[in-house]
Amino acid sequence: PFGIDPLSAELALDVKNLAIRSFQPYFPETIQMDVTRGAIFTTGKCSLTMDNQNKPRVTYAGNLSVRDLATLDKAQARDFLKWKQLNFQTLTAGYNPLFVNIREISLADFFAKIVINPGGGTNIQDIFGASKKEPAAAEKSEPAPPSATETAKSGQTPPDIRIGRVRFAGGTVDFADRNIKPNYAVTMLNLSGSVTGLSSQEISRAKVALKGNLGYGSPIDISGAINPLKKDLFADIKISFKDIEMSPVTPYTNRYLGYPITKGKLNFDVAYLIDQRKLTAENKIFFDQLTFGDKVESPEAIKAPVPLAVSLLTDRNGQINLDVPLSGSLDDPKFKIWPLVWQVLVNLITKAVTSPFSLLSSLTGGGEEMSFVEFDYGSAVLPEADGKKITALAKALYDRPQLKLEITGFADTAKDKEALAKARFDRLLKTQKLKETVAKGDAAVPLEEVSIAPAEYEKYLTLAYKAGDFPKPRTALGLLKTLPPAEMEKRLRDAIVIADGDLDQLAANRAQTVRELLLKDGKIEPARLFLVKAPSLSPEKKEKVRNSRVEFKIK
Repeated sequence: PFGIDPLSAELALDVKNLAIRSFQPYFPETIQMDVTRGAIFTTGKCSLTMDNQNKPRVTYAGNLSVRDLATLDKAQARDFLKWKQLNFQTLTAGYNPLFVNIREISLADFFAKIVINPGGGTNIQDIFGASKKEPAAAEKSEPAPPSATETAKSGQTPPDIRIGRVRFAGGTVDFADRNIKPNYAVTMLNLSGSVTGLSSQEISRAKVALKGNLGYGSPIDISGAINPLKKDLFADIKISFKDIEMSPVTPYTNRYLGYPITKGKLNFDVAYLIDQRKLTAENKIFFDQLTFGDKVESPEAIKAPVPLAVSLLTDRNGQINLDVPLSGSLDDPKFKIWPLVWQVLVNLITKAVTSPFSLLSSLTGGGEEMSFVEFDYGSAVLPEADGKKITALAKALYDRPQLKLEITGFADTAKDKEALAKARFDRLLKTQKLKETVAKGDAAVPLEEVSIAPAEYEKYLTLAYKAGDFPKPRTALGLLKTLPPAEMEKRLRDAIVIADGDLDQLAANRAQTVRELLLKDGKIEPARLFLVKAPSLSPEKKEKVRNSRVEFKIK
């Protein structure tokens, strides 16, 4: 039926096999895509009425499908988009007010080709006429998208959109990067799943469940809830990639890391929450048996020892576990998730050079500064407090068997010399008491266990003075002069000489002590530990750290 006043119409449509290619001449010149086949089918009813303001109101109810679509990238004459069927079942749509209600959309046996061109840009930009200069300009100004409040102020009523379910089956996405040398290519296969409950209503959440494979293995799983149709995007999505082979991405590691990957697998789990234009991201990255080949020259590679960083990150099972949490505002033009993830990874690698022990401590969950241990002056016995560092370091080395450790002992040329002289003086007195004890028939004890009471001090000082091999004042008859205790002590101390060789030995003993403590449990192979003699007895100055210490270096 058709009416003139008021204007009205009701039409029944039954369109079969309407060739899309026949509309090719009407495509804008900016669309560089050839439709080689494909047909539109639709059955339904279209009605036209006038509202009380004499404006047209149009509605359509029916089913619509696009079948056997195939398109080509004009410039490259290669497949771009293809599918067997795209069906819109129980479709109701209208204008004035604008609304769309679809019970189900199904896309079956579809294919898409995505290419990064040599020199940058993508085939999608080429096909749809996006200028390469425009993104740069847009990025420069980067205006923030309008907020929900601004949209409300404009007086625009958002359209009512409801889609019961979107189903995908038999999907393939072919990706190629021709901007990297050698070129990289990967195919996502068996993409299938559904998005259920899409709606422009503010409180609605659509359930997402998608699966696929990267290549002929490597499962991909996407799940969660989204509402892309509301004024401000909401998404609570988890994406999981499993068993991704790493050797095929060697073109990227050659370029950006300076090393090829010869072996390894990747699991990548991300969780994104976008709400009120705030994004919170959890990125869990797991590498298994990641192995690099020989260094290659690349001007774009980071200037850091990648193999050392990987050794620090890899546990004794050959695995690397990384957590990279990020958060920020979508309105912040500087907040870009993937560059930030990459920067975190670069920072980890760089930290392997600047502070490897700090990185090692953070990875093992410890809070100890593990790059050195301090000793009491004149001693090669490790204090109990620093023994905890050795325990933490031993655990870190056990967990990372590919690491080697250099151990270097040092001494304080002034304070260690003073402490060694005092210790030698004390031993001279203790030796006299021990001799006396043994002469009486008592059992000998270690010299360290001998103690001298204050009342005994002068007695054994005198004996040690007389036994000392150094010039002493004598009488005219050649007998030793009797001297006050203070004078005897001074002459005995002055006769004690601590040479540089003694300090060298002290530094070496300290390094040996640490080595033995690390090997004590038998978990660390001796071949991984190296005693290194420093060119100087004194280490580099560290604030509030003694020179009487042992330093470590990861190799």
